[in-house]
Amino acid sequence: MSQVFPFIVGTAEPALVLLVSPADRHRDAERLAQAGIRVITTSRVVETTSQMLRAAPAVIVIELLPAFARETVAFVAELANAARPHGHALLVYGARAGDADVTAMRSSGAQWVEVTGTDRTALVNAVVQALAEAGSRARSSS
Repeated sequence: MSQVFPFIVGTAEPALVLLVSPADRHRDAERLAQAGIRVITTSRVVETTSQMLRAAPAVIVIELLPAFARETVAFVAELANAARPHGHALLVYGARAGDADVTAMRSSGAQWVEVTGTDRTALVNAVVQALAEAGSRARSSS
């Protein structure tokens, strides 16, 4: 099933999802693309918050790796502060996170998506939902 979600108001360009994943070892970018989602990937190491936002993604998706949980939670808070005024949706996903980490991410405005093993359905569904909501916001503001 391949579809494109949603189009940017006033253009023929489909909305963009920015995936921040250090290794993308589960091929999450490929899974999102197979669902018809236009996705670009990056690593925190090579991008700054302002560079990420310049790509104008409708949704920013960040993988939480347990070994880097503290750094990721801090990065999510920084990114949420910069992304919020521009209306970017922010999703954080991973196999597990501590309750304090999930609470901190949610308080910064990010949505936590738990994935299990190789089943990435929850991630794809959450991204599709966030894109649909972004499309609704864009239509109502135009």
